[in-house]
Amino acid sequence: MTTPAVRRSLAMLVATGLAIAGLVTLVVLWLSMSRQTILATDSPTTPCMVEYAKEDSQAHVRYEILPPRSVCTWDVAGAEQEETVVQPSEALAVAAAVALVVGVGGTVALLVSDRRRSRAARLAPRTGTGPTDPR
Repeated sequence: MTTPAVRRSLAMLVATGLAIAGLVTLVVLWLSMSRQTILATDSPTTPCMVEYAKEDSQAHVRYEILPPRSVCTWDVAGAEQEETVVQPSEALAVAAAVALVVGVGGTVALLVSDRRRSRAARLAPRTGTGPTDPR
């Protein structure tokens, strides 16, 4: 048999663990994507990355957060072209983002409910707890 305090503590542990796991997964995805993009600039194999490797290039690389990917953009005969350089698993990124949001939401909900509970207990009238109690 568990007490309400133990149940709340376990729920808080699960919620914060979920948020931390989601955040760490997203950070690892973004860092690995950045690393792979840097490696792609060292040994360019696509037309955009070849152009990007030149000193006086008009090509540039941008990073998108969700879904995580790096995109190379360059000008070909007056028309802007784009190509994806690196794109980690979109499903993993979405699952990590959902875990982060659910974990943060659960943690906030638990903190707010605990605060309301303790405030209600403080404001509740105290009856039958003094030395004049007839029990």
